[in-house]
Amino acid sequence: MMGVVRRVTDKKIANEELSKVYDLERKARSEAEEANRAKDFFLAVVSHELRSPLNAILGWVKILLNKKVDEKTQRNALETIEKSARTQAKLIDDLVDSARVASGKLRLELRPLNLYEIIKTVYNAQYPTAEAKNITFNFSADKENIQVFGDSYRLQQIFSNLLSNALKFTADGGNNKIDVQTDSNSVKVAFEDDGQGISENSLPTIFQQFQQGENKTSPAQSGLGLGLSIVKILVAKHNGTVKAESAGIGLGSSFTVVLPLCGSEIIITNGNKKIKSTNAKPLSGIKILVVEDDMDSREVLQLFLEQSGATVKSADSAHKAMSLLRESNGDLPNIIVSDLAMPDEDGYSLISRIRKLSAEKGGDIPAIALSAFASTENKQKALNVGFQKYHTKPFEPDGIVEDICRLVKQAN
Repeated sequence: MMGVVRRVTDKKIANEELSKVYDLERKARSEAEEANRAKDFFLAVVSHELRSPLNAILGWVKILLNKKVDEKTQRNALETIEKSARTQAKLIDDLVDSARVASGKLRLELRPLNLYEIIKTVYNAQYPTAEAKNITFNFSADKENIQVFGDSYRLQQIFSNLLSNALKFTADGGNNKIDVQTDSNSVKVAFEDDGQGISENSLPTIFQQFQQGENKTSPAQSGLGLGLSIVKILVAKHNGTVKAESAGIGLGSSFTVVLPLCGSEIIITNGNKKIKSTNAKPLSGIKILVVEDDMDSREVLQLFLEQSGATVKSADSAHKAMSLLRESNGDLPNIIVSDLAMPDEDGYSLISRIRKLSAEKGGDIPAIALSAFASTENKQKALNVGFQKYHTKPFEPDGIVEDICRLVKQAN
């Protein structure tokens, strides 16, 4: 009897295991099929959107080459060709940015800047489009000096995408406005329109790739559906948030971007977790020696570190850096951030010389390499000669702050 029970139990366990294997296989097959569908959809969208402007370009070129046309027609042809070429360039830029995001290679060149000037530039650039559609287009801000830490090009990209979308989906004679408001810690930029609107079902996925709210209703509303997904990623890279709101189809929409002001709370990204630092100056009390031969790179790095609370001395060469260490009279920096490719003596040689010094003269000071070289070989070489961390240019502010804090804490 016991043998029969054991055989029945073993058979039950084997069936359960087999069922799990079948479930896993079905799940894997379903995921593979979904990936193939996504790939096919992606290729179809890309093919369609790239071919559409190309069709206009080739069509007009053939007419201009084979037929005599009057001056007005020729001008119209050239304007259409230029517009189509710019549309295609924008599509390619979105594809490149999407690929960079997917591979983790999207980097920002961050520095202090006046956000008001960036938004005003975007407003002025888009004004002719609004005027051509007879759209009432207003811009307001509670102040004209709004200091944030960001990448000028990427911030323009964010606001250009949002504003061009608002104008694209607003009918002739409609209304658009940009409103900028600040408080003690952040700036809120709101884009509002009374255009096509977004359905309740589309709102939750509006920032996903290849999403465009409702089905496109005209060729003028074409695109890859990458713009808003890129906007969300770029805003997050600036430690900000973006949200979309709409009362429904035909009732307009609003997109609101919130960014931290210079000196406000810093959000440090650690893997998938976000750690809010209650200290607005996380590097307060830390002395840093920056070694960088390029003046612009040196100035922006020094300014960023000082705004994060650090006391910074900078050197434009390895020779100058060694001189500062010798002249420190015991007041050594807590950490060194050095470029690698410098004339006369590079960063590898510099840190090798420092590591030969006694601890009292700075031989044990932790160091971070900062370089435009992104290869594994360069990183390994830097670590071998005595650097503790390696960052590629343009540097990621959150990452470099986090590594400085960690290395200084370990050294103490």
